[in-house]
Amino acid sequence: MKESGRVMAGTVGAMAVLALVLQFAVAMTTPGLESPGTALWRMLAYFTVLTNLAVAAALIYVALGGDLSVTLHGAMTVSIVAVGLVYHLVLRDLWQPQGLAWWADHGLHSAVPVYTALFWLFFAPKSTLSLREPFLWLAVPLGYWVYAMGRGIASGFYPYPFLDPALHRLPALLMNALAVFVLFLALGFCLLGIARMIRRNTQKMRIFR
Repeated sequence: MKESGRVMAGTVGAMAVLALVLQFAVAMTTPGLESPGTALWRMLAYFTVLTNLAVAAALIYVALGGDLSVTLHGAMTVSIVAVGLVYHLVLRDLWQPQGLAWWADHGLHSAVPVYTALFWLFFAPKSTLSLREPFLWLAVPLGYWVYAMGRGIASGFYPYPFLDPALHRLPALLMNALAVFVLFLALGFCLLGIARMIRRNTQKMRIFR
């Protein structure tokens, strides 16, 4: 990877870390979550937090000279873009964060998704993406759904309204899960289409050189 790509990876990774630190500070001010362990445990219920953690770890690793497979780059990108889309299309109007919470909220749901997508577009390897990857990436929402529902059954806390059995009957819960899977699949095929378009354009440029 080019040096400029590693610089951008480090920048986006640091952005994710900063947003997570701000969110942790906000969580510590929430009644009942004043202890660091309790606040961290509550944060780790959210797909947003887990995905931003994954982005931070992966991109800092890349910035330090590591390399990720095209599959992992794509999974990370699809997941964080889904975070941004679900937040802005479904969840944004459920609360109005102020002050530090506003910065944390938009760092996690806006800045990191946008800049991770740009990093993937301009720097991440993508030439070998195939039809299997969008289906492999469905393991991410499936794994999270099992994790979140298991935590919810054990603790009574569900991080998102569309996961909460107190608000939705089983058929509605399954439809909500299906909608997320469809979103992931659609995003996966969008990434695959972009990768193939870039591959074709690169091949044409080589032919006409």
